[in-house]
Amino acid sequence: MNILHELLETEDTETLEHSVSIEKCKTLLQTAQDFWGTPHDAFRQDLAFANGEQWDETVKTLRLRMHRDCQTYNIVPGFIRPLTNAVKECPPGITVYPAGDGGNKDQAKALSGVIRAIEYTSNAGRAYAHALESSAEGGLGAWRVVPKTVKRAAKTLQMATKETPFGVVMERQEVRGIQEKVEVTIEQIDDPTLVYFDPTAKLPDYSDAKYVIYQNVLSSTDYKNLYPTGTAAEKSKDEVTVFELWRVNDEGYIDFVVFDEFAVLKNEALELTILPFVLITGKRIEINGQIQHISATRDIKACQKEIN
Repeated sequence: MNILHELLETEDTETLEHSVSIEKCKTLLQTAQDFWGTPHDAFRQDLAFANGEQWDETVKTLRLRMHRDCQTYNIVPGFIRPLTNAVKECPPGITVYPAGDGGNKDQAKALSGVIRAIEYTSNAGRAYAHALESSAEGGLGAWRVVPKTVKRAAKTLQMATKETPFGVVMERQEVRGIQEKVEVTIEQIDDPTLVYFDPTAKLPDYSDAKYVIYQNVLSSTDYKNLYPTGTAAEKSKDEVTVFELWRVNDEGYIDFVVFDEFAVLKNEALELTILPFVLITGKRIEINGQIQHISATRDIKACQKEIN
């Protein structure tokens, strides 16, 4: 279940000044899918090749009919692991520096400490390393930042009255309970092909994107609990696909929209100014109007085929 829904769960879709229709959502999704279709296919092919699926199916079938071996002597991991292991040994981290007229070293230091705590509690190093490894093998890697509602046992002291031989006195008593707290979490994205960034973005890391769509699969039970007004579960017994649309509105803030193939399920205005997704890509090139992200695997393919 997407942990973001724990924070943003409401009864009905709210009406916003920047509300978006299901037709608009589908148009944005289709535009993004058309753009990312080829890069995502290339990612899957490179990822499969890096993990041992290196024979063309037609050639493999012919060789097997001729009783010839189709052995794979995979050398790709030998080029990928030195890169990813170096990052695992010395994981990257976020550092805050004071800048501008209002910059303050003490505030920057305090904020850096908060971010380090977030990275530690959410095991961000694993998310960073996975994104890098995915990018090296297939050309794409991603992670995201989401809020999470955490329940922890808490102790509080309260003043209470107590009868004594000398009368009623006040004393402190320890009260145990459950405390809910919203924490920011850096979340690993296992499959970057579920993330669709704005095709009009120009920067290599897509940080100038105006929107991003994240595909999420929920069980029918979770779908009904999160979105009681949704009807997609009636047509699917096991799983339901929903999409999260994070869009920068005209005021520069983020609108959060959840939709399925039939309707908009949620429409929230958030006090965010940056899309909470990070995309790591290989070398970005444009050939005949088509964007490609070159993985390390792509450079090894020809040599690997000769070895096999």
